[in-house]
Amino acid sequence: MANNIKYNQQYHMIDGELHTRRTVHTFSMGDIEELDLYVGSAVHEWFENDEKGQFIKKYGKDFVYHSMIEAHTFGHKIAITAMVPDRQWTIFQLKYSC
Repeated sequence: MANNIKYNQQYHMIDGELHTRRTVHTFSMGDIEELDLYVGSAVHEWFENDEKGQFIKKYGKDFVYHSMIEAHTFGHKIAITAMVPDRQWTIFQLKYSC
């Protein structure tokens, strides 16, 4: 029997549109003690000063950050996920992907 589950993605109908949880931004940070404070500041800066961040801020919902330790740098890899309408995600990919 085929398994049609897509891992690491969640699907929801929000306001009559299909939204999928997507990784919208990733970045690295050094070894810091107050990760929440520094991540919040970096994400806010991305939302306000980057065209991609402004697009995601406008259309995305339910923003969550995930941190993973990077053993080779003793720092953190940060991934921002959001629920983004599939139609807007297609536009985002066409507009900003190389």
